[in-house]
This record gives sequence, C-alpha cells and structure tokens, in this order.
Amino acid sequence: LYCIQDHIRDPNVIFFHHSLYLTTMETEIAKDLSQLAEKYQGLVSIGSYPAFHNNYYRVRIAFDSLEENTLKLAYEEAERLFKDYIIRYNPYPINKADEEVYKLCKQAESNLGKRVAKSLQFIEEVLNKYSDSELVICFNGGKDCTALLHLIHAAIQHQSHNNNNHSENIKPTRLPKLLYIRSCSTFPEIELFVEKIVDAYYSLWSKISRPDLKHYEQRHADVNSQTSSCSMDNSVFIYEGSIQSALERFLGDYPEIRGAFMGTRYTDPGAYKMSHMVMSDPGWPQILRINPLLEWTYSDVWNFLRSLSLPYCSLYDAGYTSIGSMEDTHPNPRLRYITESGRIAYHPAYTLNEEICERIGRVHENTKTD
Repeated sequence: LYCIQDHIRDPNVIFFHHSLYLTTMETEIAKDLSQLAEKYQGLVSIGSYPAFHNNYYRVRIAFDSLEENTLKLAYEEAERLFKDYIIRYNPYPINKADEEVYKLCKQAESNLGKRVAKSLQFIEEVLNKYSDSELVICFNGGKDCTALLHLIHAAIQHQSHNNNNHSENIKPTRLPKLLYIRSCSTFPEIELFVEKIVDAYYSLWSKISRPDLKHYEQRHADVNSQTSSCSMDNSVFIYEGSIQSALERFLGDYPEIRGAFMGTRYTDPGAYKMSHMVMSDPGWPQILRINPLLEWTYSDVWNFLRSLSLPYCSLYDAGYTSIGSMEDTHPNPRLRYITESGRIAYHPAYTLNEEICERIGRVHENTKTD
C-alpha cells in the first residue's frame, strides 16, 4: 500500500494529522471522546486506538482533517478534556536518535545531561579508534544495555550526518555486531524484547547467526543465499550457555573482535573499582571491556529511556528492577502493593526511589545480568 499511495492520492488534497497519547484505558474516556467526535463530525475524523503492549500509553487518539485550524481546535479541546492522562510520547524514537540524544547534552544543569554528554564523547572516541568490525555490543535485553545500544546508535547517526559535510575528517562507521548470550532459563519476555530490538536497530539486510543451533543455521541457509546479492551481513549473534563459555566460543569464531561495549555501572556487583576501558578478568576470555555507563545511576537509566520514549522489556513494568534468569529473579518487594480488589501487584521499575534496593529481587546479589 505504501508503495502505491503516492500514485493514487490526489496531490491537491492535503490531510492534517495529530495524535494524543493517554495513560488511561479507552473505556474511561469513551463518553467524552464520543461527544467530542460528534461535535466535530464531518470536519475532523477522531478515532481511538488501544495499545496493549506499550510501555508508555494505553490509548492513542488520532485526529485527521482537511482543515488545519479546525483540527487544532479539536486537538486543543481534547487536551483540556484529558489533561490528567496525557503523556509525551515519540512513536519513532530510533529514526532521529541523534537529534534527541544530543539535545540532552545541552541540558548542562542536569546530572543526566552531563552524563549523557560524557558517555557520548567516550563512545565517539572508541568508534574513531576501532573499526566497527573490531567491536561488539553485549546485549541481554536489560535496561542498561538498552540505554547503551541507543547511545551508540545515536553516536553513529551523528557521525554519519557529519560525514555528509566533513567526510575527510570523520571515520565512517556502522552499528557494531550485537552479541546475545542466551541461557536455558531466559524469561520469554526477554526473548521477545531482544527480537524487537534486533528488528528496530539492525537493518533487514542483517543476518542473525546462531552457531550453537546448526538446524537454525541450515534452515536459514536458503533464505540467506537468496538475499546474498543484497549484501547481508552477520550482525547479530546468539550463543547458548554461560556467559564465560559463550564468550570464549564467540571470540574463537571471530578473533578480530578487540572490544566489547557493556552496560556496566559502578553500582553493579564488583564494579565499584572498574575503569571505562579494562581487560577482562584473569581466567576469562581476554577482551577489552568498554563501559560508557559506569557513572550512571539507576534513575539516570530510567530517565534516559523514558524521556526518549525508548522501548524496554515488559518485565520492568511488572515490578522487576534487575533481571537475570527465571530461577534467581523476582519482582522487587519494595514495589509491592495491594489493589482495591485485594490482589498483590507491583509498581513499575522506574518508580523505585531507593536505588540501593535495585537488586533485592535477585536471589544471588552478586549476579549482574541487566
């Protein structure tokens, strides 16, 4: 449809569109919304669309009209009607990531702005020192590496835009490989989120490689051969087992990898003395660990994700504040409350104020996964 819409659309007809995002259920606003739609019937098309799997809003109200001023009136009236439920939301946060992320850097009065600026500068230095083929992003679906991936994506977008004007000064690059190490007891929600992230950040011409599952590789061989003329790359790698053994196998398969981006923060177990660039511990596969988020706090991560409308794993909205395997991870008891019907429920992870309690939902406190 999108391929032919420009050919079937009347070029002389201009539609104006706006959307409003609300945090309440559609049933709660149905009466007021119906009255609003009736008032502007024939002038503005007003529709509501519930969202069942969104981290930010529960219903989107869409406004369409041929009259810009009339649409504006309807939209402003809806803002007044539903002011208690409106949330600022960007439905396409990845498309122009560099604009929004680098805009945060200009908020010099905020701690988050300072930390984003410092992390971006560090990432840019790494990207200029190493080629994308020498780097990998360690991703496990957690909040920290989700923020990290978006920072790297924004830095690369920024470099790409600079390339257009100063190609002789900026080294071109693309998003490094992504490594997802899958345990035997991974949450299904994490699996779904990783798939979503791969689709969002890595192009359709990127190939997912699962060396530990030969049947998977064989099943996709025909598809890959059919699209080989489109320059498909091995960009996403899924290895099974423990982190140490999977990393050893990955580096054995790809010895050109020199550095790994990680979402480690100082408050993580055993990380309080870590530096931004450090080789892995003795006894582990040797690789340079690159840690752009070391100085970030728990609230920094959540403020970053939610201020930019970035997707994150649905488990965090169910009260999980630190995610490992299904055996050692539970909702954070500090977020527990009793509903009006007497059920036990949990507030979302981003509402946790006691940052020192981030990992009390984990059975093994010395475990760092997200």
